[in-house]
Amino acid sequence: MSRANENSLQSAQLKGFPLFLHSNLGLRDCSVNPKSPLLLITKAREVEHGPLPGDDWTVFQSNHTTYEPVLLARGRSTETSGAPGPLHAAVVQDLGLHDGIQRVLFGNNLNFWLHKLVLVDACLGQTAIELVSLRTGEYGLQGS
Repeated sequence: MSRANENSLQSAQLKGFPLFLHSNLGLRDCSVNPKSPLLLITKAREVEHGPLPGDDWTVFQSNHTTYEPVLLARGRSTETSGAPGPLHAAVVQDLGLHDGIQRVLFGNNLNFWLHKLVLVDACLGQTAIELVSLRTGEYGLQGS
């Protein structure tokens, strides 16, 4: 693949899912969605102003209720116009309403500090669900 093709915007729909991916973007001004059900330790006041590291971000777009934005950012190209561009979902939580499987999708690697916090939240949330399931199962066995 040539260098020009590597850096050009790529868009695709994730096969079998109501989710669109837009790749090879530079992003800036990342913020946390305060309405995200995933957040446990990450707070909505966590913000990264300015350009995010790298020019190879993927953002997610969907109109299905299973996808909840966790981190939002603006495209870097809005810097030149002066007007703020639209917010893009850089991390989404899939609530599992489409296929029964919950997941968190990251638009870049885990080198970005907010991604690390969101990953911890995702792990803590899954651990809490498993603990509740185990307790419920234990009590169900004792009552038999």
